Amino acid sequence: MLTFREATLGILEFKLDLRSIYSDKRSRSQFERKWLEFVASDAMNPEVFRREGSDTIVFFSESLIPDRLDDRPPVLLLLGNPASHSVASGMCFSFEGDNREHRFWLALRKAGILEFSSDSLSPPLPWHERNPIRKEEFFALQYSSPFRIGISVYFSIPSAASDPKWSGVTGLLRLFEQKALRAIAMEEDRRIADMLQRFMASGGGVITFQKNAYEGVRSPETPPYSIDLAKNGGLRGKYKHDSRVYLVGAPPTRYLHSKKYHRLLTCHKDYLIAKLAF
Repeated sequence: MLTFREATLGILEFKLDLRSIYSDKRSRSQFERKWLEFVASDAMNPEVFRREGSDTIVFFSESLIPDRLDDRPPVLLLLGNPASHSVASGMCFSFEGDNREHRFWLALRKAGILEFSSDSLSPPLPWHERNPIRKEEFFALQYSSPFRIGISVYFSIPSAASDPKWSGVTGLLRLFEQKALRAIAMEEDRRIADMLQRFMASGGGVITFQKNAYEGVRSPETPPYSIDLAKNGGLRGKYKHDSRVYLVGAPPTRYLHSKKYHRLLTCHKDYLIAKLAF
């Protein structure tokens, strides 16, 4: 149903077989009617998606998992799904709004989770120069952090960042409908399990920033997702396939502009440092 290969560093090329997720003509016809509007929702989508025949969607996505090792414990930052413009630019959270630095990087820096070596440059680089430098630093582990960081997504399919109808995982649900998206999630779960096994073979930590990502990886004993628990630091537990991997559920990235949530991320960081003192 869902296969992938590495296209370039940090960018994967996926193929999604529509015949495997739509067994009846009615559901498939509904999908096709929405597909054109979905693609038109972001100017970058034609660079990210293409159709291969009538039954296959080929698309690019993000997964920044370094092969290089050091003595820091591994922590994966797991998001819901990527934004089309970031995939097209080759780096996650490439920019937001009027070419501003994305709040995600600011929040990680404020919380002491991740600060790139190039962040100290003055004046700051424009985003089209900053992103490739950050990507190089990321894979070379040239950043300040108590952790060896990986960044990936629960759903690999990108969507528009700014169109409310089609943005985020909600946009994917609108496009595919619940049954089909649930089938895709089962494929994504296998991808994430393989990735985590390679990235943190001896244990580590996962910080999720989206409901489906948290629910998709939490153990049965870990508290179920609620936005109130996410906002108050109450989502902590274990990864469902490996009890040596600690799970934390952070608020969605749209909340990460405030000092309150910077402090919450700092608390999550300190929690994982204590748990991952190998």
